[in-house]
Amino acid sequence: YSTSPDIPTEYLPPPPNPNTDFFSSSIAQAEEDHILKLATEEVRRILGENYSKQSVDNALRNTHYDPNAAIEFLLENPSQTTNKSNQNNVSGAQATDIASGFGALLSEETGPSRPTNASTQVPSLSLIQDKKQNFDLPKAKPEEKPWPKAERKVPPPDPPTKKMANVSLENEQKTKTAKDESDAKVAKPKTDAVEERQKSSFIVKQRAHPLDPGLLEREFLHSSIVVVGHVDAGKSTLVGQIVSSLSENSGRRGMKIPGGNLAWLLDEDEVERDRGVTINISVRQITVPASKKLISIIDSPGHRDFVPMMIVGASMASAAVLVVDSTSGEFEAGFSEEGQTREHAVLLRSVGITHLVVACNKMDSMEFSESRFLSIKETLSTFLKQSGFKTGNVVFVPCSGTQGINVVDRVKDNQALASWYSGPSIVEAMDALAKPVMEGQDRPTRFSVTEVIRSQELGTGVSGQVLSGTIALEDKLLMLPQKILCGVKKLRVMGEEGNAVAMAGDSNVSVSLSNIAVGEMSLGSVLCSPEKPCPVATGFKAQIVVVGGGRPITQGYRAVVHVNGASEACTVVKLIEILGSSNNDGGSKRPRPRLLTKGQRALVEVRLQRGVCMETFSEVRSMGRIMLRNNGRTVAVGIVLEVGEAE
Repeated sequence: YSTSPDIPTEYLPPPPNPNTDFFSSSIAQAEEDHILKLATEEVRRILGENYSKQSVDNALRNTHYDPNAAIEFLLENPSQTTNKSNQNNVSGAQATDIASGFGALLSEETGPSRPTNASTQVPSLSLIQDKKQNFDLPKAKPEEKPWPKAERKVPPPDPPTKKMANVSLENEQKTKTAKDESDAKVAKPKTDAVEERQKSSFIVKQRAHPLDPGLLEREFLHSSIVVVGHVDAGKSTLVGQIVSSLSENSGRRGMKIPGGNLAWLLDEDEVERDRGVTINISVRQITVPASKKLISIIDSPGHRDFVPMMIVGASMASAAVLVVDSTSGEFEAGFSEEGQTREHAVLLRSVGITHLVVACNKMDSMEFSESRFLSIKETLSTFLKQSGFKTGNVVFVPCSGTQGINVVDRVKDNQALASWYSGPSIVEAMDALAKPVMEGQDRPTRFSVTEVIRSQELGTGVSGQVLSGTIALEDKLLMLPQKILCGVKKLRVMGEEGNAVAMAGDSNVSVSLSNIAVGEMSLGSVLCSPEKPCPVATGFKAQIVVVGGGRPITQGYRAVVHVNGASEACTVVKLIEILGSSNNDGGSKRPRPRLLTKGQRALVEVRLQRGVCMETFSEVRSMGRIMLRNNGRTVAVGIVLEVGEAE
């Protein structure tokens, strides 16, 4: 609005008048919004987000923009959520006090566009409301209702100041004191449901009353056997032959099997059937006619890409069947360094399996040659003895899975195999394996999760093996490492429903859980007693044996550790000492070695990327066995001696 010599003054528009309706109302509205914003931030700092914006604004207007008074107003009136029209009106004296506060605020700190010596005239709040109404509302006829108010965009407020109207330094100090005193009164912000369950999980007992000893008595013993071996050794076909003959409730009777492929009974996934390769583990129950023993057969994949799933299946079993292909050249391929026969045997011993049946499958392709069977037996016996299996705990059985010879029943006299073999069949050898260990029922509960299930019968739940302790209906269990407290609704032991309790040694146990979602459960988790939860370790000390012949293990070596069905990235942070090797070096110890090579035993310290449930080998053996794998190969196996760090 500066004058120009070229333009006459009378042709210029008049300069803006601070006392006009628009100018005064806009400035007053901006100042009011600025004070409201500062006061709202102070209230939010103390009360959080428990109250809506409308409730906080109403409380501040009702208390003349005093944060302390607004906090007390909200606490005393928790149901105050709407602003009543009669509460918006303030008296003339109150408006004068507010206006004076505005003037003091502007006089102490002004924006860069406003001169410091400029005097600012702030009208009263009642005048502001009148002007706002005159500016916003159109002239309406007496009989017509006025149009609703439209929100008006105002200039942005000045930067926040150190002081607010009616809030002095003394009030700020009182605000801090009031915050401490009101912590017990103010409702805490809503936390995640998982955090609430975490806090309450450690003060809950597993069960309210002791378990009835009569529930632990059983008429028949249960056992689980895992079937492993090199890819295309005929594992699924062999198990399919057994299941089709002995399973009463397999649900496959009358099913059309293309080309008589018995592997379809185990490989239910379309991808597995199309590729002809087992990818996931499959569990089937059979009843041995002679002993009436209930056995769960776990068919595991044999391809090297799916070794982690094989480890999961082996961790559920108490014994194993190692299937080898007796065909000329196929056995040698599976037993080579690139094959899986060697690695599977080492992994079986690493998870604690001591009893083994070696099924020399596809003997029909070799015309049931005795010399071929003895050659395979001699080669494997030496290797299995070096891997830790005792000679008396290993049984070699020749068979033919496709023809069913010596699988369920013993070989008949009119068959070629009967001329030189008179031993047990595959099923008889499985029946004679060691009974499951029924110890540790008086120890804290540990349940290893091997699969997450969701069915119409059980609902949301998990399946796995009871490592120690007992699980009964209506128990309260803590799932780690998620730290979620959940309840037991239903139990299914070895495929049988209606069980009231599952105890240590039971495998293939399905547990229906409450207070937990499917997305919160994962493979490798552990259900344990809330009173004595298992450690969630991020580091441990272990005794390992190097079984891989690749790159030596050095400090900083990175791998994937497998423990109790869980897998996690890890780093070998320290090589403590070498205990000795398989070369009979007299058991000498070498502290702080630079590297570890194949065959050496050593103590190492390992750090995990995330927490994993584990115990020392002396506490729970199955949770204290580890395997280190790198680039799809097993490089070391061992046991946990100390859980160095725990969450």
